[in-house]
Amino acid sequence: MKTAEVIAEQVQKPIIIDPRIVEREWGEAEGKVADPSKNLFDDADTPQGAETFGAFKVRIVEAISQILHGHHCPLIVSHGGVFKALADSLGYAKLQASNCDPFLFRPPEQETHLWRTYNLSCVNL
Repeated sequence: MKTAEVIAEQVQKPIIIDPRIVEREWGEAEGKVADPSKNLFDDADTPQGAETFGAFKVRIVEAISQILHGHHCPLIVSHGGVFKALADSLGYAKLQASNCDPFLFRPPEQETHLWRTYNLSCVNL
């Protein structure tokens, strides 16, 4: 929340909290170190009682779609798992972000193209 507050103050935009844009539910694995032999993004390796990566992606994409329909150019601040789910859903499974990296996602000009992504931490402002 602190990151959103700092950014909101600079860009003079309100903070809107959406409870759907939260990290994945990890079930029995919550708070534990991840098993390195498991792929966290493979539904077959989902821990007992956890949200599958597929269900997580659906939740995130539905929430962000509704936000985009209700707000012009929203700034969405979230955890890395939300970024991973969104990037994966847009066809960028290998796209990664470091902590606090700002990204701009632009819709494609043609429906057959991928969304364009820009890592704004690489831009000199």
